[in-house]
Order: sequence, then structure tokens, then C-alpha cells
Amino acid sequence: MKDRIRDLQIYCDFVAFELEKAELSEKMLATQTTFLLEAYVPVEAEEGVRQALTDVSSAIYFEFSEPSEDEVPPTLLSNNAIVKNFEAVTNMYSAPHSREFDPNTVMAFFYSLFLGFIMADMGYGLMMILGGGLLWFKNRRRDGMIGRLGGVFAIGGIFTVIWGALFNSLFGFAVLPFKVMPDLQGVHMSWSLAGINVPALLIISMLIGVVQIFAGYVCRAVQCWRRGKILDGIFDGIVWAVFSIGVELAIIGFVEQFNLPILAKVGGIIAGASLVVAILTAGRHEKLLGKFTKGFGSAYGVINYASDILSYARLYGLMLAGAVIADIITSNSVALIGSGNVGFIILGVAIMLIGHVFNLAIGLLGAYIHDARLQYVEFYGRFFEGEGELFTPLGSRHKHVYVLNN
Repeated sequence: MKDRIRDLQIYCDFVAFELEKAELSEKMLATQTTFLLEAYVPVEAEEGVRQALTDVSSAIYFEFSEPSEDEVPPTLLSNNAIVKNFEAVTNMYSAPHSREFDPNTVMAFFYSLFLGFIMADMGYGLMMILGGGLLWFKNRRRDGMIGRLGGVFAIGGIFTVIWGALFNSLFGFAVLPFKVMPDLQGVHMSWSLAGINVPALLIISMLIGVVQIFAGYVCRAVQCWRRGKILDGIFDGIVWAVFSIGVELAIIGFVEQFNLPILAKVGGIIAGASLVVAILTAGRHEKLLGKFTKGFGSAYGVINYASDILSYARLYGLMLAGAVIADIITSNSVALIGSGNVGFIILGVAIMLIGHVFNLAIGLLGAYIHDARLQYVEFYGRFFEGEGELFTPLGSRHKHVYVLNN
């Protein structure tokens, strides 16, 4: 029956749809001649539902209303085509609650930024754009994980090309007449941080991390303000965002290569003042002893803040691992190709191709996992609530077929 496989696939989806209808019909109130249906409808779909109902019968009554405050409606995300790919990353952790701030736009930027920083090679970026773009294009009509993952890698590939240009790296070769970023390896790889030699890119990784933590606190403030909690947004969000600015300036000021010691003082004052405000206001909703314990907990949270910054060291570690492997592959391949021996030339080309494909694959696997971990813990930990249930319209789940709206 191989000639009927497509028909069987369509039939399989049809039966699944009938089963879905049968299961949902059990939740309806019905008599022999009437039935009552309550359902969630997106605002933009109201007119279409209204038309569909009136076309069936005139003996019908319906109304649309906003969900009550104690009701938990499903979450219907509304993002552009680029950000929609990153919804798959968030949903692997937990879908946003329908009444909270949708973080996907902000997260998409940082996820792509980190992915590009880890891979940091123009050649790898181009491969990600081509491979991820092809994967997305082939699955663009099916709203599934594979297509969205391809979109994430393709967009991350654009950032990878940009970082690769800043590092002047094309499959490990220096092809540009300039280099903006410090050396990953070699003499100029370290900076002096408060008198201690630290890998320059490790410091840059932590600085990037502080920027994302700052964004997380701003998102918290926005979420509070959307709910009318103005003071909570200021003291739980903006104050800590200002603290992050102070930390960022202080780190820059302590790096001798920047030669901006004034920033260490300014950053220290900003961080110290904002921390005092955070401690004094942390227990504003508590009574008596609770005010003290909350303030102490806020001060103790600085330790967690420092550990969160150190978590971004994984960006440097993953980049270093990939860069070293790429350098080994390139240097050995060039040595074989330059030998003049036909057999060695063929072997060198094979090592070059297979080695870089392997390095890209293993690098993407690590980058995908650790990048997501930074979003879930360090970023979402500032404001994200989750626990949402995605809105899935009746009949929208198809395994083998898809419907085009012409």
C-alpha cells in the first residue's frame, strides 16, 4: 500500500481531529436539542467566530467577554517572524503566563548575541545561516520545533559572522586587516583586573552578563508597572538595575588597560547607594521582624548576584574550546596541504572539511544548551513566572498535513 501512504497520513490526522472533537464535546453542556459552549477566542478572531455562528442558525445566542481576574486563560503569543523562532527556547522551560510580560523579544537578542560570541567565526556563521535557514525554509509551514530551531541557528549565524569579523577569524584564518577584540590566545590575552591578570575575554563575558542581568531587572520593573505596582517596579526592578550599572562601571574602572580609574569610584558609589536603598525597602510589605530579615536577605543576595556574573564565564570557556579545536584543525590541514604531496593534500582537505563540520556541530550543541541555561537561570530568574498553557485552537494539531490560508 505504499502508493496510499499520503492518503493514510491525511486520514490519520482526520481521525485525530475527530477524537479531539469527541473529547471536547464531553465538556459541553447539552440536551437533545441545545448545547452550551464556553471557549477562549482571540480578540482578533471575534468577527470570524461571530460570522461562523450566525451562518449556522438564527436560533443562537452568544457573547464575548474578558476573562475574570481569578481566571487563568491560555497564553497566545504574538511575536514577529524572527522572534517567533525563539518561543521554542522559552517554551522548553515554561510558556509565559498569559498575564505576564512576554520576554521572548529581549531573550531572542541575548540568546543570539551569546550564540554568536561562543561560535565567533565568520565561516561557522555562514554555515549556520545556510544550514539553519534551509532547515527553517523546509519546515516553515509546519509550526514545529525543527523549523524554529533552524531559525534560531540562522539568526545566531548572523551574530556569529559579526563576532567573527571582530575577532578576525574565518575557519581560524585571519583574513581581515584589523582585529577589534583581544587575542583569545597569546601574549595579549590577559588584562589586569585590580592587579590580577585575568583573560580579557573572560572579563568581557562577565561584562556582557551584567548587561543581561540589568535587562532582567528592567523587565521586572515593566512587569510590575503593567500590573499597577509602581513602587514594586522601582524598588525591586529599577534599584537593582541601577546597582547593575554601578557594577558594570566598577569592573571597567578596575581594568588597568581601560585606564579609567574614575569609573571604579563612580561605579562603587552607584552600586553602594542603590544597595542601601534595596536593603531599606526590601521589607516594605513585611511587619516588624520581617522587615529586618528581608533587608538582610537582600544584602545576602549580593553574593548570589556575584555568582550569577561568574556563570557567564561559560561563554568564554565554550568559545575557547571551539577556537582551540578550530586552530588545531586549520594548522594541521594547512601543513598537510602545503607538503606538496598529492595524498597529503587530499588528506588535508578532508581533515579541514570534516574537522570544521564536527567542530561546528559539537560547538552548536554546547552553545545551545549553555546559552539556554543562562536565559533560564540568570535572566528569567529576575522576573519570569511561567506556568502558562499555550493556546491551541481546536483542530490546530496536525502531524502529517498543514493548512494554508489563501
